[in-house]
Amino acid sequence: MEEKCIKLKKLIKELENYRGRRTELISYYLPPNYDIVSAMNQISTEISTAKNIKSDQTRNNVIAALEKIASALKNIKKIGENGLVIFCGNVSEQEGRSDIRIWIIEPPEPLNLKIYHCDQQFLLEPLKETLREKDVYGLIVLDAKEVTIGILRGKTIVPMFNKESNVPGKTSKGGWSQQRFKRIREQALDDWLKFVGEKASKIFLEENIKGIIVGGPGPVKEDFVKYDYLDYRIKQKILAVKDVGYTDEYGLEELVRRSQDVLQEASIIKEKNILSDFFARIAKNENAVYGIKNVLRYLESGALEKLLISEDFDFGKIRLKCNNCGKEKEIEGYLSRINKKCECNSEMEVKSFENYDEKIIETAKNFGTEVIFISSQTPEGKQFYNLGGIGGIARFKLD
Repeated sequence: MEEKCIKLKKLIKELENYRGRRTELISYYLPPNYDIVSAMNQISTEISTAKNIKSDQTRNNVIAALEKIASALKNIKKIGENGLVIFCGNVSEQEGRSDIRIWIIEPPEPLNLKIYHCDQQFLLEPLKETLREKDVYGLIVLDAKEVTIGILRGKTIVPMFNKESNVPGKTSKGGWSQQRFKRIREQALDDWLKFVGEKASKIFLEENIKGIIVGGPGPVKEDFVKYDYLDYRIKQKILAVKDVGYTDEYGLEELVRRSQDVLQEASIIKEKNILSDFFARIAKNENAVYGIKNVLRYLESGALEKLLISEDFDFGKIRLKCNNCGKEKEIEGYLSRINKKCECNSEMEVKSFENYDEKIIETAKNFGTEVIFISSQTPEGKQFYNLGGIGGIARFKLD
């Protein structure tokens, strides 16, 4: 699943770079299990409508793109459970030239949208949404009077449960002795925390919780965390206990605000640890390799235990063409780092790029090498990318 998402991220980045000369880039989103015949009928209708476009060039490009979509739909027997997304249009950088390309994508999760969109750029936001952070955290804000339990899913706080307690206040009632009232209150508080623990455990065990954060305005939260009120499987996921002033839905929001450091660290801790070990091994010259040629040598010898590869890895075969003098050349290198200057001093155009990442990952799988994707959003991830975006931990050293 992670590998598919990485590929989709790269494709989205590529599609973001395309700009139509006019409104001739088509984005077509179809929901899960949508009827293919209905989709084809809509495209036929759009072709008829496109014939009314005044500009000859725009009209021809839009119709050509629609016909390409229609042809592709004929070869699709059924739209899958996640839906289908088609991008098509003229992506040529040269005025007056046509380069109609099509991309057909099955989203990584169900995308319940039906959209036909024709513009100067592709509509990518709905597809990007499927790749947003899916880490889920449990939230509890409580004191002796109230509890609110919530879920943090991505950047959305979802309140799941709220209840006020029957725990009496600290002031004794009527003719009760102070000691008797204290015992009654302690028992009521214990029952209350047991109830909260059982409720929270049930909610969080139904979710793929990555971590738990507990908050509240007083000392009750510390007792709740210290003793065995939560299921042990949930308790071991507690990341932090924070002081917050409220125990309602606003308290959940305050808890998240006060826990940004914890949440950020938790989402990238695994990557930080992996890269810390990798860089330490490099410094000690201890079974760490980097650089495309060196990594491939270890990989193809079966000597690589873990392959680290950046999500932005862009080394491969690049075909360039100069639209001024017509010269073409094919080179191997990093797409983001190549010199596009032609001998005639004009800028060369990238006609095609074959990223070697899929071949490298497939080779790793064949040798039983663990593949670990590294983001480029952290300082460590950027440092790794600047090192070439590929490295590994070796089983043993090669001569």
